[in-house]
Amino acid sequence: MKKVAVPFLVVMMVIFITISCGKTNDDPVTQHVGWAIGKDATDTAVIVHTADSGLTWQVQGDSSAWTGLDGNDISAVDDQTAWAALGSGPVETQGSILHTTDGGATWVTQTIPAGLAGGIKGVKGLSRNEAWAASLGGTILHTTDGGATWNVVPHPAAPITQVNRMDALGTNVWIADAAASGAVVHTSDGGLTWRVERLPNDYPLTVHAFSPLAIWSSGVLGAIFYRTVNGGDQWNQIIAVGGFDHLDDVCAATADDVWGVQNGDGVSGPIWRVHVAADGTPEAKNVSPPELTGYTPGGVTCLDTHMAWVVAQKGVPPDPTKPLGIILHTVDGEHWVQQTAPAQVRYWKVSFVGARR
Repeated sequence: MKKVAVPFLVVMMVIFITISCGKTNDDPVTQHVGWAIGKDATDTAVIVHTADSGLTWQVQGDSSAWTGLDGNDISAVDDQTAWAALGSGPVETQGSILHTTDGGATWVTQTIPAGLAGGIKGVKGLSRNEAWAASLGGTILHTTDGGATWNVVPHPAAPITQVNRMDALGTNVWIADAAASGAVVHTSDGGLTWRVERLPNDYPLTVHAFSPLAIWSSGVLGAIFYRTVNGGDQWNQIIAVGGFDHLDDVCAATADDVWGVQNGDGVSGPIWRVHVAADGTPEAKNVSPPELTGYTPGGVTCLDTHMAWVVAQKGVPPDPTKPLGIILHTVDGEHWVQQTAPAQVRYWKVSFVGARR
């Protein structure tokens, strides 16, 4: 049979298309940087870091300085900058705000006001210089100099009793007060004024903004998603997903799409994806993988409706054959991979650079 010569340009085009189609979300050109936080079996806060989308995770920082402190929250700004919030743990202590500007090679304990009972519950970095934080008891803190100084921001018209989750976007800050009769406490002017925004017949446990107008929340009294699309003037119940206990974290992928992770009554909890159709009809889908069985997820970070990371810790009673905590990753919103991460950490929250949480 006579061989047919294939033009060199055609060969190169086939090679280029083959390579391009073979790329994945974990290729070097699209690898993502992130941090997760939790604590180990000795009640010592632990921070782990990845620079390859979670293919590998490493412990960072001198955790001996964090003994007795809870790893409550983590906020990634860029590949070099992040803040962490440490709570008081079993023994009542001050708590801490930690900060890195070198990708986590060093974590510096920043100076915060004294007397913050319960320690720091939440933190959100907006840039290398600006971040917001809140103590468990409702003291709101703000820095614009990279944490060299943290100033208390008064909110007398909107008292807070028990902070659970917070978020910030531009000049907007939202605090979820999970106490009985609590509400979403919101400023749209950088903390100059604050107002109380009520959920319908519930108290907010989480809050996360897609935009200044579209914000998602979940409640204390059940596994229920709430949303506002007018900046908090009105909050509406979107859908109740049932199951045990509440949603410990949500991540808004769009104005109409949100991820949620459910506590599962401290035994075993699911991962949810909620979508609101153009006609206003909501749909909730349980996208939990088998690997999550026996774990209670506490944190979720998402890039969009398809890519997300979830962290979870073992439920009660714990299975001695399983790690204390796991980190899961999806690139299609349906199928999950359990990532290689330090096994002796009860992971609580997670944040990736460029993600929506």
